[in-house]
Amino acid sequence: MAFPHWFGSIAWNDGEGKRDGFALGELPGRYYWVSGRAVGRIPPAIAIGGPECFRNGERYPLPVIDRVIVDGYDTRCWTLPPDRPAPNLELLDVGNRANWIRYAAILEQSYSDPAGAAAALELLVGPSGVVTYVPNGPGPYTGSWIAVGPDFSIMLVSGTTNDTQWLLQIVTAALGPVNFGQFATSPTWWNNATVLDSRASAAGVDPTKPLLIVGHSYGGASGSVLAGRYAFGGRPGSVSLLTYAMPKPGDGRLANLLRETPQTHIAAIGDPVPWLPPGPQDFLPVPIAVPATYVHGWGRWVRPHGQLQLDSQGAVQPWAPGLLAYLDSYAATAYAILATPWALPSFHEIKTYIDWLSLQP
Repeated sequence: MAFPHWFGSIAWNDGEGKRDGFALGELPGRYYWVSGRAVGRIPPAIAIGGPECFRNGERYPLPVIDRVIVDGYDTRCWTLPPDRPAPNLELLDVGNRANWIRYAAILEQSYSDPAGAAAALELLVGPSGVVTYVPNGPGPYTGSWIAVGPDFSIMLVSGTTNDTQWLLQIVTAALGPVNFGQFATSPTWWNNATVLDSRASAAGVDPTKPLLIVGHSYGGASGSVLAGRYAFGGRPGSVSLLTYAMPKPGDGRLANLLRETPQTHIAAIGDPVPWLPPGPQDFLPVPIAVPATYVHGWGRWVRPHGQLQLDSQGAVQPWAPGLLAYLDSYAATAYAILATPWALPSFHEIKTYIDWLSLQP
């Protein structure tokens, strides 16, 4: 039954015949009442009936003739609530040097101060964001920090922190990438990506919204594998990749899956890990001294797109083999074949990346 209320409009039922006059919520050109539910474009989140609406004449009958009503909504009220600022999507730009430094610093903090890293990510996603983190531990899986905001999420994945992780990677990667159907990679990185995906779901990451994956070394490879799985599955929300000191994450199919993914992979000159797992094209005399099984497997690893070399003066350029990394990679290969933990040079530490990136090239 129709009755007056404080807006001066009246109630109606769906499909009821049009009455005389014009009521708030009526769609122009219609000859019957509608419930006001969206039938086309859905307006952004708004505060209906706010002061700005009344200042513009939100009353019955509407005296403002240039008002545009779409799906029952006054378009002049299509504004974000004042307590929700516009999203800072620049934080997802993996081509931004300031972001390279920002996330490298948070990665360094993740090793020494897990709670501090979580707090830093919370500042990036905003006061309404939630950060869930699993600190680095003695097991085979990496630590991770997942920040979920109203508009996007950030996943930070640490690198190798114990001998178990190191041995698993060199043993599984030395024989070549294993085929998982979608693409081939190390079982260690595949399994870690599975764990990361479970953590993301538990943390409330919205698959329809943008996701930035940041990783160091082992974390970068696992994050790339996860991004490849998302690309293969057609994740509706965009995914971006930013890695430091990352080894080759998989075969050519993974590289192709990620071809359209915004990605930057930074490799410091002198850091041997981005050379690994090794390939015959990287070594000439070494394959003579190792079993043919290893050499055959090495040939299937493919370097990712978007890889940059960082030098000690802070300059970056597209990947190009250098003598220092070439010599260090021999030692890396020898330790990999012997399945022996290895004290990586300081060039591999995330602090080196921060120091060099902070220099003006």
